[in-house]
Amino acid sequence: MSQILTVAAVSAFSWSFPLLKAWDSLTALQWAAVVSALVLTIGAIIEYWEKLKLLALLVCKWILRRINPTELCVLRKLAIHSLGPILVVIGIAGDFVFEGRAFILEDRQEEQSRRIIGSLSEKAATAESKADSAITKSDKLGNIEDTIQLRLDAASTELSGIEQRVRVQGPRWELLEDNQSEFIDAMMPFSGQPATIIGMKCGDAVQTEPRKLAWDLLNFLGMFTTLKHNPGWRGIYREWHTCKVWPTAEGGNVIAVSSSASQAVKDAAKALCGTLNKIGISTMGYIIPDSPELRSQVDTDEGTDSPDSLALKDPTQVFIMVGINPGTVDTFGERKLHKRSKP
Repeated sequence: MSQILTVAAVSAFSWSFPLLKAWDSLTALQWAAVVSALVLTIGAIIEYWEKLKLLALLVCKWILRRINPTELCVLRKLAIHSLGPILVVIGIAGDFVFEGRAFILEDRQEEQSRRIIGSLSEKAATAESKADSAITKSDKLGNIEDTIQLRLDAASTELSGIEQRVRVQGPRWELLEDNQSEFIDAMMPFSGQPATIIGMKCGDAVQTEPRKLAWDLLNFLGMFTTLKHNPGWRGIYREWHTCKVWPTAEGGNVIAVSSSASQAVKDAAKALCGTLNKIGISTMGYIIPDSPELRSQVDTDEGTDSPDSLALKDPTQVFIMVGINPGTVDTFGERKLHKRSKP
């Protein structure tokens, strides 16, 4: 028995589920109202069918001019008594017609609204897609801009390096003149230091760039100068006439002092060498070990007017040889004389 009740309950629920769905459906309720109005109209016609049928028959005779006086009297009384049922039928029929038409129009407007909403949704989706595309393009442009900026930075760095290399390979006296104040200030602690600036005379060619650098050194060190602010170094300019091939091959400047020199002389030589290299003028400095054997070897190999020979003869001075610009020659060999200690 309990199984039968369970099956019945499940069946009832399965039948009632579609009805519950229809109860929550606006379209289903609208059509149910139309059907109800139609049923009510049919019911009213059936209820007053006899009166309405007789009234319709007498009206037809009256229209066709075939009604007699008795039937005309009946028509009048029947029309008066049938006015209520007629109005009921007309009202119910009108409700059916107009309500059904209203439901049709509502469905049509709802469909139009759905189409409009669908169109707006599509446009919104298209706009969103375009916005996403614009954002993507913007991101790509941002990445391109970053890439271009990185390339510009790399190019700027490379250009700075090229500029620096060009400046190094260009006239060295321009580097010295551009850094005049820095150079003079660095040399001020060694005021009064004796020094000799040596130009190379390896052949008949006139080296304009080294000679201009040598004269700037004479000017800025205070040897021959009109500058009020100068280190006041004392010395002269002379040339090395017996120079060999190695200064021309290596290029750059050489600062030489004797190992017998005082610490003040060595400090002045070291400061001068460091300052020149700092501003981009290639300079090699060293301390020459002093011995009778080495003096003889230097005089034989390099000449008695070489920087090394002069430094060994006078340990009170700093000897500065101004060679050619190392950026303008090929370094094809190294000087092989003797091992020296750097200042």
